[in-house]
Amino acid sequence: CITDSTISVARTSNSSPCPAFCKATEVSGSAPSLSSPALGGTFTLTRLYSRSALRLTAWLEGNVHGVVVQITSDDGSAASYDNDAFMGGASLRYQFDNGIALFGSYAYTESLPILDDLENETYMTQPEIGKTYEFGAAYDRIGVFGQDDTLSMKANYYHTDQEDNTSYSGVDSIELQGLELEGSYARRDGYYVDINANIVDAEQTRTDNSVTDWTNAPANTVRLTLGKRLSRLADLSSEFVAADEADRNGTATPGFVTANLRATITPQEGVLKGTSFRFGLENLFDHTYTPLLSTRPAVGRNIKFTVSKAF
Repeated sequence: CITDSTISVARTSNSSPCPAFCKATEVSGSAPSLSSPALGGTFTLTRLYSRSALRLTAWLEGNVHGVVVQITSDDGSAASYDNDAFMGGASLRYQFDNGIALFGSYAYTESLPILDDLENETYMTQPEIGKTYEFGAAYDRIGVFGQDDTLSMKANYYHTDQEDNTSYSGVDSIELQGLELEGSYARRDGYYVDINANIVDAEQTRTDNSVTDWTNAPANTVRLTLGKRLSRLADLSSEFVAADEADRNGTATPGFVTANLRATITPQEGVLKGTSFRFGLENLFDHTYTPLLSTRPAVGRNIKFTVSKAF
């Protein structure tokens, strides 16, 4: 099933109907501008799928924003700049009837100058550009090892290039890539396991063309949660968080492992329906560590009480 959709600043049109064995859902509208006056923008979301379990999902979006700035400098001189930026993206997901799905996406973003650069003539006419692509695979199935148990897994590779950088002093461009891993298993009797990991590698090209580690890249981390849902009312879990040792341009930051305990109560009826009360014991073993990108040591053993409400 193929639809012919076009994106324009003024409106979105769909000129090709979808055959009887497919369905198409399309949404269009105007996106608010980041600054005024704006050129405007529209987006189109198209989902296509057949009546079998084999599904194809397609997504396409585009926005254009413009800005005209008139400033008066501290010395009394006046200046005027105009600029525009485009943001867009597309993604595809192909799902098989055995629970496996393949997906990929691409995003392009132009950022208009920040207020700090209003007096920088070069930056006022030079949008910061970001390009990101991702691809991966997922698996989601019920009844894998036992009746009504659920298993979900996903692996996602991502790559981002930031060009014409204006956000970081002395940096021309940044290249970041990584791998996200997620897994979840739950049994009918309430026991469950969640695990996720993020592996990152990033480097920056400075304005003098030297290439070094990007100092703002996060550390490689893995998070494991073991839990038991006693009922729809109560949930008990333990969480273990580990961060790998990180080396940025010869400066090493030690890794760490922490453990947290949590109990969550969520009433299912009455005035408190939809309200969750969570009691947590964080950093159970009172480990002393300083996370990467932090300037102060993490809090030692502590108790947290959280109230949240779903509307």
